[in-house]
Amino acid sequence: MGRMTAGWIAAFLLLLSEVAAAAPTTFPGSTVIIPADGLHQPASGSVVAAAVRKLAGRHGVSVYRAVDGTKATLDAIDLTVVAPLAAVHGAPPPAAPVTFTDGPWIITGEVGHLEGVAADLAMWRTTAPFTADVEPVSPPVADGVVVVGEAGSSIAETVVAELATLGIEHVNVVTVQDLPAALAATAPPAAVILPRAREIGILTIEERGVVRAALGAWLGPGRLLLGLGDAGVSLESAAVPRLLATGGVRPVPASRLTAQRPADPLVQTASHLDLGGPVVALVPDAGGGYFPTTRTLVAGGGPVVVAGPAGGDPARGTVVYLGAVAARDEEAVPLTAGGLDLLANALLLASPAAPAATVSRGGAAAAADGLLLAGSTDPATGSGHLHAFDLTGDTPTPLWDLADGVGAAAGRTILAAVDPLLEGEGGATLPPRAPVALTDPSIAYELDLPTVERLRGRELRPGGNPLDPAAYRDRDHRLAAIDRSTPALVGPSGQGAGSPHRPRMVYVGTDAGLLEAVDAATGRERWALLPASQRELLARDGVAARTGIDGSPAVADLWIDDDHDPSTPRRFRTVLAVAMGESAPALLAVDVTDPAAPTVLWERTAIRPAGAGEAAEVATHGGAPDAVAMGAAAKPALAHVALASADGPRRTAVVVLATARATSAAGHGGLHLYGVRAEDGALLWDRLFSYDGGVNDVVPPPVAVDTDGDGLAEVVVAADLEGRLWAVEAATGHPLYCADDPALCRAPVPLYADSAGFDRPFGAPPAVVAEHGRMVVVAATGGADWIDAAVVQHLVAVEATPPARLVAPPAAGAGYLLFATALAPGERVYAQPIVQGHELYLGITRGGLAEGDGAIVHLRIEADDSGVTEEARSNLATGVGASLAPVGGGVVGTTADGTVFRAGPVVVAAAAATPPPLVRLYWREVQ
Repeated sequence: MGRMTAGWIAAFLLLLSEVAAAAPTTFPGSTVIIPADGLHQPASGSVVAAAVRKLAGRHGVSVYRAVDGTKATLDAIDLTVVAPLAAVHGAPPPAAPVTFTDGPWIITGEVGHLEGVAADLAMWRTTAPFTADVEPVSPPVADGVVVVGEAGSSIAETVVAELATLGIEHVNVVTVQDLPAALAATAPPAAVILPRAREIGILTIEERGVVRAALGAWLGPGRLLLGLGDAGVSLESAAVPRLLATGGVRPVPASRLTAQRPADPLVQTASHLDLGGPVVALVPDAGGGYFPTTRTLVAGGGPVVVAGPAGGDPARGTVVYLGAVAARDEEAVPLTAGGLDLLANALLLASPAAPAATVSRGGAAAAADGLLLAGSTDPATGSGHLHAFDLTGDTPTPLWDLADGVGAAAGRTILAAVDPLLEGEGGATLPPRAPVALTDPSIAYELDLPTVERLRGRELRPGGNPLDPAAYRDRDHRLAAIDRSTPALVGPSGQGAGSPHRPRMVYVGTDAGLLEAVDAATGRERWALLPASQRELLARDGVAARTGIDGSPAVADLWIDDDHDPSTPRRFRTVLAVAMGESAPALLAVDVTDPAAPTVLWERTAIRPAGAGEAAEVATHGGAPDAVAMGAAAKPALAHVALASADGPRRTAVVVLATARATSAAGHGGLHLYGVRAEDGALLWDRLFSYDGGVNDVVPPPVAVDTDGDGLAEVVVAADLEGRLWAVEAATGHPLYCADDPALCRAPVPLYADSAGFDRPFGAPPAVVAEHGRMVVVAATGGADWIDAAVVQHLVAVEATPPARLVAPPAAGAGYLLFATALAPGERVYAQPIVQGHELYLGITRGGLAEGDGAIVHLRIEADDSGVTEEARSNLATGVGASLAPVGGGVVGTTADGTVFRAGPVVVAAAAATPPPLVRLYWREVQ
C-alpha cells in the first residue's frame, strides 16, 4: 500500500501542532520554503518531517507553517509567491508565480549542512520579500521515547525504525508491565508510544488501573502520549479519570479542514487513501465520556485523529490518538505506511511547550510604596501562588508567597456563607451575617468528608478509607490555583470606615472556590471564605465540582445601611464585591471593614423573571426555571450615584456588573449590564445590548465614571465582543444615545462601533479620563484567544458627545473619534490601557496569552489628541495578563509566566509605617 502524500500529512499537522495562531508576517528574500503538497513535493511525509525536525532543532533557525485561516476547503491556497524561486535542494522550482496548499514550511536562518536528507526533498529559496500568515513551530520532542511492546516484535521494530528516520535514536522498548516503573524513573521519558490496544488488553482490570494511573501522573508539562491504531480505546473506554477529556479536545476549524463528521469533535478525517478498511474510533457519549466504535473509511475519509491536553487541562501534557487501519492478523503490524507518516509528524509537532514555572491569565496589583502582587498557577502540581515583590530597588525583591503562608489544615480559618443565594428582583431581607466555620453543623451536613478535606488542603493517603478522617494528610501545596483573579490590595479607609490602623490586606479568588484574605505585611492567610454559590456546587457534585472564583475582587468605601435597621444612620463601610467568573453566575458582596470579622452582605445569582425571548435558567421557588441568571463576569465596578427618590436625589452605593449571556431565541448573546444596590443586592436596573452573532464570551469589566468630580458616578462605560463601546447613565442604566424616542430607547446607539464587528472584539476594559468637562475613552481591541489573527487590531480614543437622539446614527457610533491606530499584525491587548496625562501604556500579547510573547509599549498622545507616537517598547518573553498597575508616572506588572516588568518613570515612594488610605480614582482603585 502506498505511503500517504505529504499534502495529506499537512492537514493533520494543523490539528496536532502546539503552536501559536497564524499571524501575517513579512519574510526577507533568501527565505527557504519546503512545499508540503503533492503538486510540488515528491518526497514522502516522513522525509519532510525528518528534515524539518533537523532544522527546527538548530540554533539560529526558525521554522513556521504558512496557513491561510480564511480558506474554506483543504485544497485552497495557503501561500502565493510572486517572485521567482531558486533551488536549494531536490527538484527545481516551477516558474513564478507559485501557489502552495496544505501548509508549506518556511525556514529562516542558516539551512545548509543538509547531508543525509533524501535527494527528492524539494527546498526552494525566495528571491524577494513576501508576506504570509504563519504559525511558529516549537522545537521538536527531544530524545527519550518509550515504545510499549515486546522487544524484537514486528510492531516495536517498525516504530523504532520510523523514529530513526527522524533522528531519534534513544528509544526504549518496554513491556506494558514495566511501563509504570519506566515512567517513575529518575529521568522519565518525554514521549510514550502505545502501538495497539493488545498491549493493554492482556492485563487484568487491576493492572490496567495501575498503568492508567501511572500515565496520568506522568502526563505533566512537556510530555506526549501517542496512541496508535486501536490503542486509544484501550486507554480511554474505561479510564476514570480519563487521560483525554472531552472538553480538552481541539477540533479542527472548519476554515482549515473539511471533516467527514463536522459535528463530532473527536473524529476528524481528511485522507482519500487507505479506503475501505476498518478503523477504531472514539466518540463522546451523552455523559461526556467515550464510546468505542469501528468506522469504515469511505471516500473523503481517513485515519482518525484525536488530540488534546491531558484531562482537558492546558497546563498538562498532550495526548494524541492516531487511528490506522486495524490488523486482521494479531501478529501483523497494525499500521499502514501512511499511519507511520502520521507518527513521524505527530512527534515533530505535537510536543507540548516547555514546562513553565507558573502561568497566570490574571493581572497585577501594586501600591504607591512599591508593593506588587500577582497570582499564578503551577502547571506541574495544579497549586497556586500569590507572590509579593518590593519594587523600591533596581530589581524586584521577592517578599513572600501565599503558598508558603497557608498553614496546616487543622489551623486554617475556612469560613462558609450561611444565607442562600438571592433570586428575583428583591434584595436581602435579613441583616448581614458573619460566615461560620466550614465544620459548623449547619454547613457540614451539606458536604461530604472528601469535599471538606479538599477545601482544607488535605488528600487521601494511598489505600485509605475516604470516610475515615484519619486517612487524610495535608498536601504539600494547600493554596489552590489562581487563574484569572487579579488581587485587590486594601489599606486603611480614606473615609473613616473601621480602625485607622487596620492592617493592609490582600483579597483574591482561587479555583477551590475560596476568597482568600491575606495579611499584606506577612503573606499569611487570615481566612478563606466559601461563598454560597460555590457551596451549592460542592453540595451537588462533591469533589468533582468545577468550582472557582476566577473573577477579580473590587473594593471601595461605600455609604450604606449595613445593618438594615432604619433607626441607625448610614455610614461608610469597606465593601468587597466579586463575581464567581465561569464557575457560577453569582455576585458576592462582603463587608471587610474589619478584616478580622468579615460579614456577608448578600450573594445573588438570578436577576429577575425571564422576559420575552429570554431563557429561564434559575428556579427561584424550587419548581421549573422561571428567572434569568446573570451570566459570567470578570470584575464589578463600585460607585456612588444620585438615585432619584421622593425626597430628591439620594446618594446610593451601587455595584455595576457586565456579563455575557445568550438570551434571544436566535441563540445570540450580548453585553448585559446590571446595576445592583450595594447594601442589599436589590436590582436597580439592567440593560441588554444584543450581538448580531460572534462569540458570547466573558466581557471586560465596566467602568463607572465621575464626570464632574463631585464624588458621584454619572456614566458607566462598557465594551463588548462585537467591537462596540457603550455609555449608559450610572443611576438608571439608560443609554446616553438613542435612535428612537429617548424615553424608551428601543434602538440604543453605541459610543463607538468598529466596522470589523466581532473580528475586533474589546477583550480588555477601557480606560476613561474625565477632566475639564470632557470624557475620553481609550480602548484596544483583540483581547480574546479566538480572534482571527489575520485581522489587524486597533487602539482607539473616543470623546463622548452630549446625549442626544440620533435620527440617523453614524455607523461608527455617536462619539467623536479622536484617533484609531492600527496595532502591528498579530498583536492583541488583554490588559486595560493605562493613561497618565498624555502618556499611554499598552500591554501587548502576540498570539494566545499562554503561548505567545509580548511587549510593553509606551505611547505619547499628541497634544491635540489626534494620535499617538511610540516612545519606547520593551519586548517580553510571554504575554501580558489582565491588568497593568500604575505606580508613579509609569506602570508595573507581571507577564503570563510571572516575570516582573516596569515601564516609564516608575517613582516608588519609601514604604510608610502606616499604609496610605484607600481612595478611588475613576476606573481603578489605588492605594
